[in-house]
Amino acid sequence: MLQSLGILQLLFSKNNKVNHCLSGISIVEFFWYFFNSNVTTIIMEQYSELINVLNDLIYINKDRVRELNKRITDLGNDFKYSRLLEQLIKQSLEFTDQLIHEVEKKGGVVINKVTGNTGAIFNSWEKLRSWFLKKKNLSVLEMLQYNTKAALKIYNEALFVVANIPADTLDLIATQKARIRECCKIIENKVIHNNNFEQLY
Repeated sequence: MLQSLGILQLLFSKNNKVNHCLSGISIVEFFWYFFNSNVTTIIMEQYSELINVLNDLIYINKDRVRELNKRITDLGNDFKYSRLLEQLIKQSLEFTDQLIHEVEKKGGVVINKVTGNTGAIFNSWEKLRSWFLKKKNLSVLEMLQYNTKAALKIYNEALFVVANIPADTLDLIATQKARIRECCKIIENKVIHNNNFEQLY
């Protein structure tokens, strides 16, 4: 607070361009702008770690979409698993939109993880992803099993990386995690029985 007052004194004590710029606004308007700017900064600092986690989850869902689309291309005219893949893609796209909205609601910016900073969640995903991609001759079912279990593990981590997650964000992450868990159960069951897939949601 004292530091803020010192800045204000400096602004008004010097006869320079700042004073000239301030001359067109009232003192009330100035304090309103000054207060809101500081509040925005405080909010962004408060949620910075959470926003990083949300950005990691956004990237992971986009990455899953890319991988699943690649599998559809590889299948060609084999439509046995295309419906399942399309359902998983639809789910990840839905999760991505929800997470983007949450980042923006918390005053953050969606970051491109290819060029931006990577967080702990992102790094965990990359390790898991590289592990199951190294496995050769995986069937579509096995690939989906590894991919979905990896996503579930990442969502588990996301719930514990940040302390005191706001209730609305916690509910969003937990709900997405629950839906991924349901996918895991369905895929595991079909790996065992190798039957046709039921609707995921």
